[in-house]
Amino acid sequence: FIQKACIPKLPPLFLRRLSDKGIRIIYDVDDAVYLDKKDYSNVIASYADVILCGNNVLKEYYSSFCNNCVFFPTVEKTDNYVDYRKNTFDKKIIGWIGSKVTIKNMELVVNPINNIINRHPEVSVHLISNEDEGYTDKIKNCKLIKWEKDKYISDVSKFTVGIMPLIDNEFNRGKCGFKLIQYLNMVKPVVASDVGVNSDIVSNNGFLATTEEEWEQALEKLLFDVQVYEQCVYNIENTFFDRYSFELSGKRLFEILDNKEEM
Repeated sequence: FIQKACIPKLPPLFLRRLSDKGIRIIYDVDDAVYLDKKDYSNVIASYADVILCGNNVLKEYYSSFCNNCVFFPTVEKTDNYVDYRKNTFDKKIIGWIGSKVTIKNMELVVNPINNIINRHPEVSVHLISNEDEGYTDKIKNCKLIKWEKDKYISDVSKFTVGIMPLIDNEFNRGKCGFKLIQYLNMVKPVVASDVGVNSDIVSNNGFLATTEEEWEQALEKLLFDVQVYEQCVYNIENTFFDRYSFELSGKRLFEILDNKEEM
C-alpha cells in the first residue's frame, strides 16, 4: 500500500520485484503530483493493481496506466473533532487552514474579506499555517495561528466559517478538498471556489464562489444570516457524514485491500 508522499523522487525499481512476486500493489494519490517533472507516479501507477484516486480528475489521468482506478474520497477521522464542536456563530471568524504552498490562493479573497470587515469590523480572520506569506498584512483583522499537531483541531473549532479559495489551474483541479473535509467534520459551514472536487463536497453545506462579488455575498450571508447558517449546520449533520464517513470509508478500504470490491 503506497501513498504518493512515501516514495522519494527516485525511480521505484523495487516495484518490479513486488510485481514479479505476485504481491498486490495499491497506490493512493490525492494530488496532481504528475505535474512535477521529477515525479515517478506514472511508473508507480503502471505497476499498481488498484489506484485510489481522491477525485475524478486523478482517476481519469491514471486510468491510462492502470485498469483499476477507484474514486476514493478524502475523509478525516471524525471522532477527533466531536469533543471540540461548538456554536461559534457569534464569534464572526473566517478561518483557513493550510501550508505556505497553498496560502497564495488566499489572494482571491483579500478584497471580499476586507470589504466585509469595512462594514463589519467585528469580523476577524484566522490563518492556521506555518507561515502567513504576508496575508496578515493584506487582510484586515487577520492573524496567523501556527499549525501544531496537538492543537490545530481546537483552533479550527473557533471558526465560524471555513474557506477554501482555489485559483483555477491544473494543479488545483487535482486537489481533493481536505480543508473542506476538516471544516465540515467540525460542522462549520463553508465557502469555496468552484474548482475541481469542491463542488461535490460543498453541496448544500455552504456556498461556491467564482467572482469576488460571490465570495463577499456568500461570506456575509453565512456570517450574519442565522437562518442560512443554521440550515447549513443542519445539512452537514444530516447529509455530509453519509458520504464522507470515516467508518464507511474504512470498511470500503478493507474490501479493496482484500480484493473483494468489484472494480
